[in-house]
Amino acid sequence: MRNQARPDTAMTHIAIQEEQDGAAVTWMEHITDEEYESVLDR
Repeated sequence: MRNQARPDTAMTHIAIQEEQDGAAVTWMEHITDEEYESVLDR
């Protein structure tokens, strides 16, 4: 699923979730601007 977020458009993401094992989310690795931009036009 693509959310169509791009640097030149607005995007709002709202998420509601419960905690499990004391955490609501497990963040994965950060990406660089270059990595993000490399997939915009795929």
